[in-house]
This record gives sequence, C-alpha cells and structure tokens, in this order.
Amino acid sequence: MGAWHPECALNTCCLKAAVLGAFKIITPVMRLILRLTYLKTYIVNARLMETSRHD
Repeated sequence: MGAWHPECALNTCCLKAAVLGAFKIITPVMRLILRLTYLKTYIVNARLMETSRHD
C-alpha cells in the first residue's frame, strides 16, 4: 500500500503539468473577461451619467 510507484510520480508530474497548462490558458481568458466586465461597467456608468445630465 505504502510502496512508492514510478507511475504515481509520473501521474503527479502529468497532473502538475496539466494544472500549469490550464493556468496558462485560464489566466489570459480571465484577464479578458475582467477587462470586458470593467469596460461594460464603464459604458453603463457613462450612459447613466449622460441620462442624468439631461434631467
């Protein structure tokens, strides 16, 4: 049960590589989503300011 198997180490390495690979893909996507969300909020706020000025 407690014996060390090379397959386990290999799986751990593969898992770490997969996680790092996923982070490399997810990070730019998350940044893009955050930018789009910020931009959308900015546009909505700008429109609200415009409508409040007309009153």
